[in-house]
Amino acid sequence: MGYRYSDREIEILKRIEVLREARRMARLGYAPIDPASDDYEAIDFLYNLKMNFDDIVGERDLSMNPFDRDIAYEISEDSVPYNNYKAAMAYAQLGLYSYDELDGDQSYAGDQIGTIRYALFTLSNNIVDALLDDF
Repeated sequence: MGYRYSDREIEILKRIEVLREARRMARLGYAPIDPASDDYEAIDFLYNLKMNFDDIVGERDLSMNPFDRDIAYEISEDSVPYNNYKAAMAYAQLGLYSYDELDGDQSYAGDQIGTIRYALFTLSNNIVDALLDDF
């Protein structure tokens, strides 16, 4: 059985500004596929990543106080969905199964959910790096 979003959650995920921000995050991370309007898991993953980034970075002046890369790693790690179904659906909806970077990585050989989480983490990290470069 998969994950069921409530009607309220779906209403939020269908908002045009949420979808627009999720698609912007996908492009920043070079995801192979932009999420469609009904790809709730991918939208949720990407939008939550942006919200986590905004919560932690917030109003900091990064020119005066450089951002700690460990915190960037933590943002990326915390944004990967804990629910296996949500993680797998976001992975599929964003086309991460075609990620060339994972072809040579044997650290998760035989562990499909580990591979999925690693791909989502890699995408998250790319997005956080791109967001930090914008500062």
